[in-house]
Parts: sequence; C-alpha cells; structure tokens
Amino acid sequence: MQHRIVVENFFGRKLMPYENVHHINGIKNDNRIENLELWLTQQPKGQRIGDKLNAAIELLREHGYIVHEPFNGLVDGLLSGADTHLLN
Repeated sequence: MQHRIVVENFFGRKLMPYENVHHINGIKNDNRIENLELWLTQQPKGQRIGDKLNAAIELLREHGYIVHEPFNGLVDGLLSGADTHLLN
C-alpha cells in the first residue's frame, strides 16, 4: 500500500476507490513517484510493451550487459508493425 500513499501525498488527496496505482517498470516495491502512474480500475491490467522492454534493457545494463541496436531508441511507447521484425 506504500505506492498508494506516495501518490496520495503527491496529489495532496486520498485516492478514489476506482483509482489504482501502476508501477511503470513492473517492480512492485519501486515506489519512486517517477515510477508510478495513476490508473482507473476500468483500464486493463498489465504493462505497456515499451515499458517492459525499457525495464529489461535497464536490468541488463545494470548487470554489465551491452544492449546493441536495434533496441536502443526503439522502445519509446508503441512498436509499429514495421518494427516488430527487429525483435525476432
């Protein structure tokens, strides 16, 4: 519940029952405000592909791996259909 408290403090109000907090990088104990998004419960659960790829690239770099093109600069949100062949 710490993530809810962080967002409530940021907005200066209690969250509504239909609001939830999403961890952008998928790490549930990373409660930095820059890693949190306010979502409505009506939205689908999960993570954006770009967010998951960014988190994976960051993890690889933290462990000493070098991430080569085409991934650098590719994960800025949605991947277009033309770019999906780069992941195969």
